[in-house]
Amino acid sequence: MRARNGGSAVSRIENVPDELQAPLQALGYRVVPKDSDCLYRSRDLATLAGDRYKSQRAACNRFERDSRYRCEPYQDAHREASLALFEEWAAQKEAEGLDAGARHMVKDSASAHREALTHHRALGLAGRVVWVDGAVRAYTFGYERSPSVFCILLEVADRRIPGLAQFLFRESCREAAGRGFEFINTMDDSGLPGLAQSKRAYRPVRMLPNYIATSLS
Repeated sequence: MRARNGGSAVSRIENVPDELQAPLQALGYRVVPKDSDCLYRSRDLATLAGDRYKSQRAACNRFERDSRYRCEPYQDAHREASLALFEEWAAQKEAEGLDAGARHMVKDSASAHREALTHHRALGLAGRVVWVDGAVRAYTFGYERSPSVFCILLEVADRRIPGLAQFLFRESCREAAGRGFEFINTMDDSGLPGLAQSKRAYRPVRMLPNYIATSLS
């Protein structure tokens, strides 16, 4: 890991699951808690049934009613349009008046999105895009975390299109449920109150402990 970090004095492993906490400590890593991951039942998010999902279901219905769209698996041919969409999305977020921490996180995420869009096969990621009026307006990537858990790694949706983000998330969960995954992991909220509120609104069945492991050379 130090070799990959280019000789940095500090090496970090983020998003360490609970079951690896003790083994990493035994290897000499300093392991500290971070924000917990949100875990949901895939069938709940695939159907959005009942009053508790009324607002999310309404958003999906509005998007489907008002938009000319299609969904399809991510392909290399979508890369340039998706990279351009990320830049638009980042500008939309910036225009909403983010604080310094949130602005840094959006800027810092650009390299991760580029890696996913470029090397999705090598990374074992499954992606989808949503076309609206003939243009790519949303994309998402996730991966199999375990035989029963699909992890949604990242999502980008044009914030000007009502209901698109909710529709993208529901379709990702439908696909995962159709592939036999019992649970959806959407990772942590990065300490952002708005993101935390959005994740909680989907009623997680469990909050999974999460850690950062640090090795000092």
